[in-house]
Amino acid sequence: MHKNNYLDFTKTKFVNNPYKYIVVQNVFNPKFATLLLEWFQKTNNFNKFNESGYKNSIFHISKNTLPSNIEELINLENLKFLKGELEFAFKVKFTDDILISAQKYLPGDGTLIHNDYYENSDDAFHFTHRFFVYLNSEWIKDNGGILGIFKENNVNSLVEEVYPYHNWGVGIEFEKNSWHAVSAIKKGERFAIHFDFKKKEGE
Repeated sequence: MHKNNYLDFTKTKFVNNPYKYIVVQNVFNPKFATLLLEWFQKTNNFNKFNESGYKNSIFHISKNTLPSNIEELINLENLKFLKGELEFAFKVKFTDDILISAQKYLPGDGTLIHNDYYENSDDAFHFTHRFFVYLNSEWIKDNGGILGIFKENNVNSLVEEVYPYHNWGVGIEFEKNSWHAVSAIKKGERFAIHFDFKKKEGE
C-alpha cells in the first residue's frame, strides 16, 4: 500500500473474517482531515434520514457543494490514487464512477444490523465496495457510534468492533453476508465521508 500528499494507505490492516474489510489509520493528510471536519461541523447541507432502522443525516458531495479550500478531495489524481489502493486491497477492478457522500450521526442516531449488498446491479446508486473515513474530534468509547462487524443478522454474532477514531478509514466488500451496524450515539457528533465503488462486470 502507498501514500501521496493527501492520502496514506501504508497503515492498512486486512481482515477476511467474516468477510473482507480493511481498517486504515491516518488516511488523510492531518491538515486536510481537519479542514474536512471543520466543514462538516459548519455546513447546513446535511439532510435528516430516518428509515427502517437507519437514522442519521447525509448529503452528496460534488463540485457544487465543496468549498474551494478542500477541492483536492475530488481531484482526479487523488480519486485515481484512492481507487487504485482499494483495487489492490480487494483484488478487483472498479468502474470509473465514484459516489461521494458525507454522513453525520447525532445523539440517538445509529443503525440496526443491515447489509448494503445489492442484488440489482442496474440501480444508479448500486455499489459493491465502500470506503469511509471517520472525522471526529475527541471521540471516546462512551460516545457510541461504534461499527459492529457481524457474522449473521443476529446481535449474538458480533465478531469485531471498529472504533471511529478521527481520520481512520474502513473499506468493506459487500456480499450477502456483510452484516454490520452502527451503535447509537450517546454523546457528541460522529462524522464520516463515504466513497462508493462498483466493481466491473466479470470481476
